[in-house]
Amino acid sequence: MALRVVLLCSLSGLLLGQGEEHISVDDCCKDGQKHANNKNDCASLPLISASITCRIAQEQCCVSVLEDGMCSTGINVAKDQAVCDSVLAGTCETKTTKMCCECCLLGKAAQELNIPCDHSLSVGYQCSLVFRACCTDGASDNQTAELGQSECM
Repeated sequence: MALRVVLLCSLSGLLLGQGEEHISVDDCCKDGQKHANNKNDCASLPLISASITCRIAQEQCCVSVLEDGMCSTGINVAKDQAVCDSVLAGTCETKTTKMCCECCLLGKAAQELNIPCDHSLSVGYQCSLVFRACCTDGASDNQTAELGQSECM
C-alpha cells in the first residue's frame, strides 16, 4: 500500500510539472534568440518548458531579434539611400523598417541643421533611440542593439 502511495505521488508530481528540470529564464531567452536567427520567424516557436515565464522570455527574445533586424534594415536604407520610398509599410514588419528609416532620416536632418541630438521629440521610444543614433556623429549601423521593441509584434 505504501508503495502505491509513493508511486501515485511521484506520478502526480510529474503531471504537475514538478519533476521537470528547471530551465533558467536566460536559457529560455537564448533559445528564443536562436530560433529567430535560425528560422527568421517566431510563430512556430517550440516551447522548451511548461513555465509561463519561460514561454514569455522565449517569445519576447525571439521577437526582439527579428525587430532589431527590421530596424537595422530601415536604418541602413536611410543611410544608403537618404530616402525611405523603397520601404513599403503594408505589414507590421515593414512598418517597423519604415519607422526606423524615417526616424533615422529625422536624426540625420537634425544633425545637418545643428539641432542637438538629444532634442526631445514626441515620436515614441524606439524612434527617439533611432533618431539619436543617426544624429550622433560616427553612429554605427549596429546601434539597434539598444533599441526598444515596437508595438507590432
